[in-house]
Amino acid sequence: MLKLCSEDALASYLNGDLEDMKILIDDVLGRDLTVEQKFRCYEVKMLSGRAAGLIVETLNLGLEIRRQLGLYTPPNKPASTIAILANFIKTNRALGGRSAQDLASLPALTDEKIVMGQRILEILLTCSYGCQMTMFPLLVFLMVNATLKHGINASSCDAFVSFGIILNSVVGKPLRAREMGQAAELISAKPESARMRSRITVGVQGFINPSTSLLKDTIAPLLEGFEIGMKLRDYQSANLCLGMFVANSFYAGLPLRDSDQMIALHIASEHSDLYTELFIHNYFLAVRTLRGDERDEDERGIVELANANFKNVTLTSYVSAVNLELQVFFGEWETATRLLIEAGDVRTALKGPYSGTRFTFLESLVCFRAARSCSGLTRWKWKRRGARSMKMIQTWVKKGNVNLEHSLYLLEAERGVMEGQKTKKVADFYKCAISLSEKRGFLQDQALANEFASAFFNTLDGYANATKSHIDEAIKCYSAWGAIAKVEKFNKELEMTGENSNG
Repeated sequence: MLKLCSEDALASYLNGDLEDMKILIDDVLGRDLTVEQKFRCYEVKMLSGRAAGLIVETLNLGLEIRRQLGLYTPPNKPASTIAILANFIKTNRALGGRSAQDLASLPALTDEKIVMGQRILEILLTCSYGCQMTMFPLLVFLMVNATLKHGINASSCDAFVSFGIILNSVVGKPLRAREMGQAAELISAKPESARMRSRITVGVQGFINPSTSLLKDTIAPLLEGFEIGMKLRDYQSANLCLGMFVANSFYAGLPLRDSDQMIALHIASEHSDLYTELFIHNYFLAVRTLRGDERDEDERGIVELANANFKNVTLTSYVSAVNLELQVFFGEWETATRLLIEAGDVRTALKGPYSGTRFTFLESLVCFRAARSCSGLTRWKWKRRGARSMKMIQTWVKKGNVNLEHSLYLLEAERGVMEGQKTKKVADFYKCAISLSEKRGFLQDQALANEFASAFFNTLDGYANATKSHIDEAIKCYSAWGAIAKVEKFNKELEMTGENSNG
């Protein structure tokens, strides 16, 4: 009877019958039973709480359940850098030089209490990522060490892919991170771990592979991950795959119209959750703004909604990153400067996904632009901040990030312009930025680099043809991307300055 009630509660959750689910959960949890006997209902309660955006409450519940199981659990408070580093060193040493195949070949996990503890950690990872970032690595280390000690199961996919995210975004070892992702993929290929296939797609394609593979190559796997998640009724992972699909499509420079179908599919889905809905709506608004579509009143205030519903630093950071993107494309440099100051360092909350590295590029670009319009100590501060962000980009490119090479060339050119250089070297930097953007499919950045190049050549005597050529290319690329509002604004600015174009 107990098992029947627990399974009915899960079925009610998956079918969206939340009232029935709550009745069944309250019935089981109100009985005099052990935590192991109540576990299934606790699991469903946590899943529903996370889907409803109650990530703080879900985090606290999961930590308490682990304590009741007699398993060590860190307190819900910010962890020190020293504690995180010490635990990373310990965990990394335990992993040693094991390959992906070695990890996937570990013995199977059979201890039911450890299975429950690992499952709790699975759910807590996404909660901590949204509201308690410093706890995220500690939970990952717990999962990895439990896997190495007790054996692998489906949860081990999360353990290794999450450790890969840390290796990639914090430690700066993208190739070792890819091996962790491959270990997760091998484990998920086992029949008993099939439920993880959509979930690890998010980690591998959304957080690890963009550091060493072209961003556009992550899009098809993310779409496949979404479809797998829907078939397996793993709606949370399916939604995350869809969210990353939309985000990566946007940043990869795919035509803006290509996002419409999947955005509409998600909004119409009866299995969408509020977090992913707000996340995707953020990009939806950016697409509509660039295209010049009309915006309804209820399409405003995403940051306020994110704070009210989630207290979710990660979501508000995504919003800030996309907003900065828009200010840069529309040339609103003063607004972009204010946004940088207000947003702070969103990289803390965006470690791993392309959004974080993209923000770093935009930050450097905006800082160099701000330095051009001021002097003295203020100019020095903006130059220093821009140079610091640019140095991060240089480091990532040296470690194999093929999605940032064109951005680095563009920053080199813009830094030269900031310093007042009017040399062939600056022109060559623009040329390389344009060429690489085109080669790797970043249509929007090809447009941006041409726009900036046209402004540079316009300051030089005898380069009218080069100026016009870059203007025409910029308009051509913006039009192909679908940024009609940007094209209209660009043309108006050209009319005001007396420039001509073929747009």
